[in-house]
Amino acid sequence: MFILSTFRDTLTIIPKDFRKSKLEALSDEINKKFANKVLLSKNASYCRNPTIQHDSNQLKKVVHDVGLCVCLHDIIDTSEEFVHYGDGSSYVKAISQVKFRMIVFRPFIGELLVGKIKTCTPEGVRVSIDFFDDIHIPSTLLKHQSVFDQSEQAWVWHYEPGLLLWMEVDDLVRFRVVSEAFTDITPMSAPRSRGGLLDTNLAGNSAQIPPYQLRCSIQEDGLGPLAWWQDQ
Repeated sequence: MFILSTFRDTLTIIPKDFRKSKLEALSDEINKKFANKVLLSKNASYCRNPTIQHDSNQLKKVVHDVGLCVCLHDIIDTSEEFVHYGDGSSYVKAISQVKFRMIVFRPFIGELLVGKIKTCTPEGVRVSIDFFDDIHIPSTLLKHQSVFDQSEQAWVWHYEPGLLLWMEVDDLVRFRVVSEAFTDITPMSAPRSRGGLLDTNLAGNSAQIPPYQLRCSIQEDGLGPLAWWQDQ
């Protein structure tokens, strides 16, 4: 579920943080900049390799993907800092001399995970694992003979005549990762509204598209709500 990925970056330590130790100040800045961010790398040819190094100045466009950064694992190396003229801030210089490793959420294809059902719709089931919500089980990857109940807003599996097994919000569910999708949500140009005017809310438009999402399945035996299999 988690991998280690190595990065290089230039970090700023503002004057009020000079009282902290160097590693503490850098750790705070790294977590502030990278934690809970989906990173999309130009450089990585295979991001599951923990030795791959990413230049954070190039983590902009979608070419190869990294994953969802969770938190800092460790700082490998830092250079001596210098004071930037004019603002009194301290900068860790030289991208090539600043290395750190992040814990990255990136399940492998075929991995089994457990999460909580967040919503049920006719299109399928959305699952959350607390820190990540963009997990979708489409209706085509639910159990065979599953039907969406409009009145209950829940899915029900017609296991056999007279036996209905329900999938409801907040149920714990076991599922298998089938595929993943990364999307570059960086606004390239302002879209036009219906009236023909430019919509300048680029951040709002981009936020409608998840940068990283998982497509999953519960079609195999043993998968689905944990309550279905507790006596097996």
